[in-house]
Amino acid sequence: LDRLAAGDERVAAASGQPFGSVKGEYAGALDVYRALGEDHPGSRAAKLVPDRLKTYYDAVSAPYAEKRHCEAVAPLTYLRTLPDSVDGKLLGALAAWPDEPLATSLYGCGVSRLGGPGGGGTELGELLRTFPDSASARQVGPAIGQRIKDQVAALKGVEPCAATEVLRGLGTTASELPAEDVKALRADADRGVVDGVYACGVD
Repeated sequence: LDRLAAGDERVAAASGQPFGSVKGEYAGALDVYRALGEDHPGSRAAKLVPDRLKTYYDAVSAPYAEKRHCEAVAPLTYLRTLPDSVDGKLLGALAAWPDEPLATSLYGCGVSRLGGPGGGGTELGELLRTFPDSASARQVGPAIGQRIKDQVAALKGVEPCAATEVLRGLGTTASELPAEDVKALRADADRGVVDGVYACGVD
């Protein structure tokens, strides 16, 4: 039980910290839980491991629970790899749990960056490649399409030059994504850019 407590302390210490800076603490705690669960399966401590793993997943995935989608991507990606190294019997339903939260986070993060620095292409591309059949993946095309429409409408506003630049970015992002229906949106953005260049020149 002392070893279990040591693992718990590591999780508690890491909880709430940026994932990148405490990944080692989480890995150390996982080693403790895994050793207890797999090497001493009949012990009192081992019987407590599944509950501890639930707490562990909750701690690591806290940014997702708080809807901090960009921050959630790295820890959820990490959790998704754990079935490669931890006995499935120990993980139970936790093994598959990260998939939907990760898809949701990739979408939320990517969409929040559309038309801005980074463009969201990295996250949305990862989503479309890793979870192509997910509900989140199906929302990518409509989200980019709507953003393009909004910026085309903004060409008639007070800042057509800014809207034109956003359209350029949206077109680039769309063209780099792996889904053909999303790539096709590049044409809509390009048409907007042509109108925008004119509107910007007149402005």
